[in-house]
Amino acid sequence: MQEQTTVGRMIATAISDAGISKVEAAERLGCSRQTLDHWIRDYSAPDLDRLKALVDFTGRSQEDVLTAILRGNGLEVAVASVRSSDPGWLKGMEPLFVDLAAA
Repeated sequence: MQEQTTVGRMIATAISDAGISKVEAAERLGCSRQTLDHWIRDYSAPDLDRLKALVDFTGRSQEDVLTAILRGNGLEVAVASVRSSDPGWLKGMEPLFVDLAAA
C-alpha cells in the first residue's frame, strides 16, 4: 500500500529542493516559522486560503495539495470528491467540507 503524501512532506521536500531556510519558506508562504514547523511536522495543516501559495511553492498539482490539506484537516469526505471531479473542482466545494470528527 502506498503511503499518503502529507502537506508537511510536500513542504519539507520543496524547502530541501530549493535550498532555502525555513524562515525564507515561511515568508514565501505568508506564515510564521512556527506555523511552518507545525505544518512540516503534520501537527496542523494549512487552511484552504493557502492553496495557491502551496501549489506555487511545492510545484505539486492543485489536486495533490488540496487532497493533502483536506486529509490534514480531517476532511476525508471531500477527498473522494476532489479525486472524481471535473477541472472546475474547487468551485462550489465549500458544502463538501464536513468535519468527520464532529460527526
